Amino acid sequence: MLEVIADVKDHGLTITHMLWHQGESDAISQTSTTAYKSMFLSMLSSIRRQGVDAPILVSIATRCRKNRGDLDIRQAQKELADAQAGIYPGPDTDKLGLGFRWDGCHFSDEGLERTAQMWINALERAS
Repeated sequence: MLEVIADVKDHGLTITHMLWHQGESDAISQTSTTAYKSMFLSMLSSIRRQGVDAPILVSIATRCRKNRGDLDIRQAQKELADAQAGIYPGPDTDKLGLGFRWDGCHFSDEGLERTAQMWINALERAS
C-alpha cells in the first residue's frame, strides 16, 4: 500500500479519501478486537507518515461463508471511528447476505452494486 501511495504522489495526484473494507479473514482466524484495532492503527500511522491526511472510512466487513459475522471484529471496526483522527464509519456490508455473494464470501455483481451504493451513502455522511 505504501508503494501505491508513493506512486500516486509521484504522479502528482492527491488522495482525498480512503476506503477500508477488510475483516473477513480476521473473523475466520478469530483475531481479537484489540489486535484488529492495533493492526489497523499501525497501518494508518504508516499512511499518515507518508503525508496522507485524507479521511479513511472503515466498513463493517466480517461475513464470509458459514461465518455470518464476527462480533469482535465488528466491534473493532465500530470502535475505530474517531473524527479527530480522520476515521469515519463506512457501510455495514455484513448486512448483505449470501444472496449477494457468489461464493458465500465475495460479492456477486448485484452485491457489488449494492456495496457501491452503500459506500456512496457513507461518503455523503462523512462529508
